[in-house]
Amino acid sequence: MVIAIYFTLKTRIMNYYLDQEFHEYFKKPISWLPTIGKFNKPYHTIELISIGIVAEDGREYYAVCNEFDLKVAEKNTWLNENVLTPISADFYQKESGYAKYHFSESLTLKNFLKWKGKTKSQIAQDVFEFCTSDTLTLEKAKHYNIDYSNRDISFYGYYADYDWVLFCSLYGTMMDLPKGFPMYCKDLQQIKDDYKYLGSITDNPDGIRKKQSIEEHPNYPKQTNEHNALDDAKWNKELHDFLKSL
Repeated sequence: MVIAIYFTLKTRIMNYYLDQEFHEYFKKPISWLPTIGKFNKPYHTIELISIGIVAEDGREYYAVCNEFDLKVAEKNTWLNENVLTPISADFYQKESGYAKYHFSESLTLKNFLKWKGKTKSQIAQDVFEFCTSDTLTLEKAKHYNIDYSNRDISFYGYYADYDWVLFCSLYGTMMDLPKGFPMYCKDLQQIKDDYKYLGSITDNPDGIRKKQSIEEHPNYPKQTNEHNALDDAKWNKELHDFLKSL
């Protein structure tokens, strides 16, 4: 009986579908310092804006980070229109009358980030609890050297290279991930490439045949509310379910 229970725990796999919105840019050097050699030059940075995770069992997690440079991000026209403004609108629509009353005409993303935004350390703890169902703090889990390998956690993303870098950075480096978390994310685009074409179809009266792309499949999931981290994470799960059905 004990062996059977152990076997069940050891082979239980939970997939988590991840998406993040972020700002990638070159941070300006300190204005009053001169540029000398390699010092005080613009440097590349990626800042987390929002994160969405959907578990295979239907649970959802969503958070907006309050540590990115909002002033700089708002200067990016595409980012402002497609990510930041929808976040403000979504907050205003979903939150309580209390928030609407208190923010009133001064409703801005800056105000909402102060009220509902989370630090990266808060998000890291939330995600840790979401993926392990363990209410221990990250510090205690690390101190007691708790290994979560028996949870068989898998992460999936879509064009996930940057998402995974940002995810790992929540905990420090990749080596600082909770023990038992995988050190890689499975990329749905790479899996999708294996099904790039679904064979040939007759496309005209002359009988000329062409390859049918996977996106032309009638069950290929349609993406809605793109660039919302949670909705994109939901779509990632739908895409994986579709790929598994082929």
